[in-house]
Amino acid sequence: CGGCYFQHVPYTQQLEYKKYALLGQLRQLSELPDIQMLACEAPWRYRNKMEFAFARGAIHESPLRLGLRRRGSFDDVLDVSDCWLQSEAANRARLLTRDYFSARPYPVYDLQAHQGLLRFLVLRESQHPRAIMLMLVVADSAPFSDEDLKGWVDVLRAGVPELASVYLAVQSTHSDTAVPESLKCCWGAEQITERLGDHDFAISPLSFFQTNSAQAERLLATVLDAAEAGSTDTVLDLYCGAGSLSLALAARAGRVFGVESVPEAIADAKRNAACNGVKNVTFISDRVETWLKWNGDELAADCWVLDPPRSGLHPAILQKRLPMLAQKPRRIVYVSCNPGHLGPDLKRFSEWYQISTLVAVDMFPHTSHLEVVAKLDLKSHSI
Repeated sequence: CGGCYFQHVPYTQQLEYKKYALLGQLRQLSELPDIQMLACEAPWRYRNKMEFAFARGAIHESPLRLGLRRRGSFDDVLDVSDCWLQSEAANRARLLTRDYFSARPYPVYDLQAHQGLLRFLVLRESQHPRAIMLMLVVADSAPFSDEDLKGWVDVLRAGVPELASVYLAVQSTHSDTAVPESLKCCWGAEQITERLGDHDFAISPLSFFQTNSAQAERLLATVLDAAEAGSTDTVLDLYCGAGSLSLALAARAGRVFGVESVPEAIADAKRNAACNGVKNVTFISDRVETWLKWNGDELAADCWVLDPPRSGLHPAILQKRLPMLAQKPRRIVYVSCNPGHLGPDLKRFSEWYQISTLVAVDMFPHTSHLEVVAKLDLKSHSI
């Protein structure tokens, strides 16, 4: 499939390759601390979220495929018998879904003709406690009979004891990503819960959450160590998502402000703060660069935590917002899920900050992806 490029490579060699590649991506920086690599202790069956696509089967196969895109193809689906990145229970749920709908007359969505019904199956899984959530994404819910939906749920409940939640989602747009316009909980809980560190996080079908729960705990601990927040410090968690870092930082800092542009993520963050009884954190729905423009000097933070999307930091943050601050934060913790953007950003930061530590957390074994935590301390001449 198009996901795992390195399953054939011994895991220790994967880590060596990733470190070598990271050094190449940071070659423009003249001074670098030693890079610490945090390996994934369980590099198989670690993903808590997977998205599979429906396709028509070949003549000699099942009438239906439900798997992953073949590498280099946008419409050819590989009907994976067992994806080694997700749990056996999640695989079982996928195969039961495939076989159930293979025996029914619902057509697969055609990406070119934009016709058909079955589009995606999204599986989410928590470990503490163990629970599985399924979201079936279709182009239109009207053709589905209540009898068939109930039959599908009954099959899943009988074959997957870990099942906790089943959703039907409608996505009528042409976009080939599972981002539906409407959701309906067909059975079970509306959310599942995962525990990271000392906090519980509610996960809904569209929530953002790190896809490797075990490594997410190590990433969280790495960020906390780098932030060195004290009881009188104010911390800005910029691109805060559903608040996992914000809540952990709030246990050490005096006050935490989380800023995120996705309203649904902010709603999850506020809910998570309330469920965990965390009161010294404030979540704000706004674009980070816009919020900093109007509030950067009003709220003089001791530490920034930056965890931007794969596209990296908005250019305005490094070109306008940070340079114009009357008082820069004494420390910045930059969490990068795309090291290709990390080098240029750190180069710009180096005008004011010294790179103190670099920790690479392998969140995605068997792929080329890597999360990097950079601790940046304000240079004395910048104060």
